[in-house]
Amino acid sequence: ETVYAVSALIPAPDPAAAIRVLEESPELLRPAAVDVFDAIIADAEALGEDAPYDVAHLRAKRDVVSNRLERATEAAPPAAEDGPAGSGTAEDVAEIERATALAASGQVEQALAVLTGAAARARAADDPAAEGRAEYALHELVFGTLWPAPGTQEQMAQHADAAVTAFGRAGDHLGLAASLRRLAAVALDLGDTGMFQSAWLRLISLDPLAGVWWFTYASAVGSDDPELSRAQLLWCADNAARLGSDADRFHAVCQNKLAFLESRAVSDGSGLPPEIGALLVEIAQEGPSAENGRRLEDALVPVEIMRAHAQTDTVQHALSALCTPVYEMLSSCVAGDGPEASVGVLERNTARSLLAHIGGRNGTPSGEDEAAPRRYSAEGEARHVLDGLLAGYLAEPTQQHLDLLTSGFSQARRAKRQAEHQALRDVSGPLPAEAPVRVDRVRELLGDDAVVFCGAPGTIFLVSREGSRIIGSFERDDLAAVAASFRRTGTGPVDALAALLADHVPHGARIFLVPDGDMWKIPLASLGEPRLSDHYQVASVPSLSVLATLLGEEPVRGRPTAFAGLADPDGSLPHARGEVDRAAACFAEATIHSGPQASPAAYRGAAAADVIHLACHGFHLPGYPDFTGLRLAGRAGTPAMLWYDEIARTRLTASLVVLGACHAGTGAVLSGAEYVGLPGALLVAGATTVLAPLWEVDDELTARLMDCFYPAYLETGSAALALRHAQYTVNDARCAAFQLFGLP
Repeated sequence: ETVYAVSALIPAPDPAAAIRVLEESPELLRPAAVDVFDAIIADAEALGEDAPYDVAHLRAKRDVVSNRLERATEAAPPAAEDGPAGSGTAEDVAEIERATALAASGQVEQALAVLTGAAARARAADDPAAEGRAEYALHELVFGTLWPAPGTQEQMAQHADAAVTAFGRAGDHLGLAASLRRLAAVALDLGDTGMFQSAWLRLISLDPLAGVWWFTYASAVGSDDPELSRAQLLWCADNAARLGSDADRFHAVCQNKLAFLESRAVSDGSGLPPEIGALLVEIAQEGPSAENGRRLEDALVPVEIMRAHAQTDTVQHALSALCTPVYEMLSSCVAGDGPEASVGVLERNTARSLLAHIGGRNGTPSGEDEAAPRRYSAEGEARHVLDGLLAGYLAEPTQQHLDLLTSGFSQARRAKRQAEHQALRDVSGPLPAEAPVRVDRVRELLGDDAVVFCGAPGTIFLVSREGSRIIGSFERDDLAAVAASFRRTGTGPVDALAALLADHVPHGARIFLVPDGDMWKIPLASLGEPRLSDHYQVASVPSLSVLATLLGEEPVRGRPTAFAGLADPDGSLPHARGEVDRAAACFAEATIHSGPQASPAAYRGAAAADVIHLACHGFHLPGYPDFTGLRLAGRAGTPAMLWYDEIARTRLTASLVVLGACHAGTGAVLSGAEYVGLPGALLVAGATTVLAPLWEVDDELTARLMDCFYPAYLETGSAALALRHAQYTVNDARCAAFQLFGLP
């Protein structure tokens, strides 16, 4: 049976096929599968050119199986003689075994949820031994799947520290020693000297041999003397057996660092999973090729399995942060198959976290998800705290208040992660995530329209009904400076996109832009002379998958009748109320909430309107795009934020959402290729089109622009044509800040 399973995996032509074989073949999680691969590889080496598959291909597939087997083993609790002692209760053991099986099949989120629930039940039952085992298993699970993505070191430290506390209370010396080793390792990665010293002092009193090893290793890592570091790392490698079940892991770590120190490797492998990092370095030296592309596809199979099941932003962001360089290199490797193949690879890594939200567009018709109050109670409490911290920072923007606010953001992220685990805790069976769209499917939906897809390595692709082609390039390193120039002066040194499209797309067509990185901060539709928006109806979208959803649901254009507006929540925008009142007068039905009535609850109540207009202050802090928000009215005259996450999960039916709020259109890449911004949140929540500014625009100018925009919008039925008319009529360069998202 194992031989049959291996034989089915070897010829799998693409990641999707390999995923199916891996998920349908439990035999591939047996050590015997690796033995079978070793025998086949030996045969292939003996046969040479006569072998049906080349050795590199076989080794890549073997590594996929071996790595999955190792992750399944690492997620299991340590053996009794070298880790947490005792067998635990039947329920305790069953939960850890269930989590191990889930993780091995790629269902990382469900595994995290199961272990988080086990730890919570153990705390409630005052069972520190069971709590320690669950927290230890959580640490191992994160280490074996998501590390070293941003934020995972903090997660690992949190779980290791909780395991140390629990095993200490339980008097489990083996479990305590194992957890202290984990805590010491994370502390060194984080550069947290205090955490390391605390863990090391406890460890050396508990296990002197391991304590001396960690002291030597820390000295090697922190030394400025290469010869001393080399000698200490050699000693650590030779004496790794002192670490028991961690021996092989840290022997390999020492060998990697020695190779880097001795210039036998370009890095110590800390940026990517070791097997993928080594492959990427090798391909960078050899250059892209079809064969290297196949090797990268094989290496990405475990990642694709996890992404195929991921339901949360947390996991998709982590995987994107880890593997964006791999997808970009793979895009170059498949370039020989044509531009469409390159775009298809990049789309697999573009704004994947939004796909889970897209699934909700067909859920609850309007208003917040009915399950949200239950699922997000902990997160909601954190949001109320954030409202207070933000109010303090806005009233007195000192470094102290900024530190308090960013600390609150970090706590809110943890609360969100816990809420996600809670929501998934009782899920049985795999949860397939929305898959990225195929490029040929997008071409079927485009008609006479086209997509400008900007991606690695600095390439501008054009996707149309006729096919895909490369039409230009850009310098990624210049984008931040260009964005800053536009924000200051309204101009910037960027070639006009209109000139690149002139020979390929007829004037008047819709152009959908998929920006890259800092391009989200540049008003792409307003570039050059003539401007792109002079000849085309232009809007930006986070990904081809979001665009395909919008095009697939595109309604027959009709005159919108129901308008809902929120204006001037705190009385600081003297032109905002008139702006909303005049817009409302253009519609047959209108509901306006102003001043203290312009609250988050009023926004949720307006979710069924055809057009929603918010005239208020926006908030955006660089580095925290997931905490972008709109400042509305709270209780007793205090501000209340409508945060990004709440906007993403409040279901809308609006054909147009207008955000007359500073920074409301600002989008950013939080990690890897994960776009985060209010326009994207509104699109996946159900809006068809979003109009918002990329930077600060005063309310008097915004009001003048909107006075021209709404009559033109109702006359033409096109937000793009109406925006073009309004920008030319007002004739102020600052109006370029307003850009369209979704369908123009």
